[in-house]
Amino acid sequence: MVVALLASCAPEHEPAPLDETSPWPVAPAGGPFLPWPPAGNAATDTDLVARARRTWDQHLDPATGAAGSHQQVTPLLVHTGSPVGPLVILQGLDRRQRPRLAIITGTSGSASTDGTLVLRADRPSPEPGSTHHISLVSSRLAATPGAGNSGRTVLAVAVGEPGSSNIAVRETAAAAPQPSTFVDGRLTVARLSPLASAFSTLITGSSAGRGWTSYAQDTIFGEAHAEPVELVRTSGGDHLSFRVPDNARTSIKVGQLVAARQGVVGRISRLSGDAADVQPVIAAGFESAVADAEGAMHLARTDVHGRLTVDAADMAEGQEFFAAQTYGTDVGDIIYLSLGRVLPPQPPARDDEALGRWQVSMTQLSPAADGDPASEHFVLIDNGD
Repeated sequence: MVVALLASCAPEHEPAPLDETSPWPVAPAGGPFLPWPPAGNAATDTDLVARARRTWDQHLDPATGAAGSHQQVTPLLVHTGSPVGPLVILQGLDRRQRPRLAIITGTSGSASTDGTLVLRADRPSPEPGSTHHISLVSSRLAATPGAGNSGRTVLAVAVGEPGSSNIAVRETAAAAPQPSTFVDGRLTVARLSPLASAFSTLITGSSAGRGWTSYAQDTIFGEAHAEPVELVRTSGGDHLSFRVPDNARTSIKVGQLVAARQGVVGRISRLSGDAADVQPVIAAGFESAVADAEGAMHLARTDVHGRLTVDAADMAEGQEFFAAQTYGTDVGDIIYLSLGRVLPPQPPARDDEALGRWQVSMTQLSPAADGDPASEHFVLIDNGD
């Protein structure tokens, strides 16, 4: 019945032949979808796929406030027994005929395929010609939705393209431990450090004999996600100006961090229409709560000489500190982004000698990022539920 329903919604051009081990048609090449056969150990479980599709159809579209059925739906992953329980990834057209991708799991990592399924992400379909993997990183996958985020177990899920191998997950933080991973074919699930996020996690693999590396793609509902902004002007070291896209104007707020993939660039100080003024990390008076690699919290600030310092002594050269931005009400609703690394010991400036404070309690950091116009910049905003 499910196969018949999919066939009735098939695209006008000829679909690819069925995989002999799967009841699902593969999306045709040249269309808006990934032409991938489903990965996973349960690709023949039509009941699980049908339940996952109903879960997707019943979700309310934030733009319209209404649910709606999806058409031309094909599964990209159907797996059971993973660290997040049943895991299904679907692609299809929404009621507005936009190609979308959905990630559905069980709750609390339950191994049961009969329990409640939860839509974790509903995002635009990735570009078929340049996509090597589907991925997400979240501190909520191990928790029951609505149960809070205080435990902060960060999990990464990555599914490689057909024919890919050596799929691995790596954090960009220098001191990050080697993640513990679950691997089954093209699927990898990794447990990361508590400071990890999609914005600081790399997915690597190889296809057709060539290696590839890219950042994890996004988070799940209820977590912060990256909204791109465009750098339009710099003004010495005092402030940067960014253009905010129309769809993000109501979500971006004064005080939020602006970052590049390398780390924090600054903090929004003023908003006016589509323009956001940003106080750079190197500007005097910049402040941020930061965490060290062990999760201990400190205060970082930039002094009148443009030196970024942190109120911690005896820090090893190269140690990384992470700016913390909250995005929700639970104690675990925090995103960490690299702010800087400890520099070798610096001679004190003349006005610090009298205070004697520089050598005793402050450590200078080298900022992780700057306002490079060539970099991709983004603001972290609440992703909603």
